[in-house]
Amino acid sequence: MLVDVERWSNDSFLRMIVGVVAGNSRGPERIGRGLYTNCGYNFPNFLPKNEWEDIWSHFYKPEGLQGAELRAVLEEMNRIPEYGVVDSIENFIELFGKVLEEESGQYCVGFTEVRKDREPSEGGWRWHKWGQYYGKKHPQCEYIHDEPEIDSVFTFNVVVEKEVNSGVQIQRSG
Repeated sequence: MLVDVERWSNDSFLRMIVGVVAGNSRGPERIGRGLYTNCGYNFPNFLPKNEWEDIWSHFYKPEGLQGAELRAVLEEMNRIPEYGVVDSIENFIELFGKVLEEESGQYCVGFTEVRKDREPSEGGWRWHKWGQYYGKKHPQCEYIHDEPEIDSVFTFNVVVEKEVNSGVQIQRSG
């Protein structure tokens, strides 16, 4: 289930660096139970390492599937991806909110908005570095700045609370 973060990392230097990358010095902002925005692509770094961890090793991820096909398989498996890209926070909740609420572990999600109008005309944010795209649009370019129909997307990172999840049987790849 989605839960709020009760304690944040006390590493003030790390929080400052991640805040600069995120474009704000406040750090993550709560937008709903267990949902945070303005995470600067580094949500796990705001959390105490002894309490939270990425779920990348916890869930099986089907290889070679993309887009709607991958979404359908994850939905059928009742699983969520550990990180990726969506059109909006609402898009994420529509796709994975029910699964997160039904999971026995305790999770929270960090989002970072990527806006085309804030990207440089050369280089900048590229799709392939931030995980699978789960949105409904059709990316056509390597860089978001060059996309003709996409003005903004959100990256997300799902983390799980270690202690609560320690006894849960989770299907792993390999």
